Amino acid sequence: FMMNKFIPFIGKLFNFKSSYKYLIESSQKFPSGKEFLEITTNIEEVKASEYKPVFGGICYIYVLDIE
Repeated sequence: FMMNKFIPFIGKLFNFKSSYKYLIESSQKFPSGKEFLEITTNIEEVKASEYKPVFGGICYIYVLDIE
């Protein structure tokens, strides 16, 4: 709902429709959650990692334990 209805509505409301469309498209392409953490396992300095979904998974908070 947030990604498909609320964010486009805000973009239209403030006359930034194309910017918000780009935001949605790029965020859908970005690896998120567990997929992003799998990428971080290839970084030697990262010793542990976790993530927490925010707003029902529309964004995430990542915590990386870096040596």
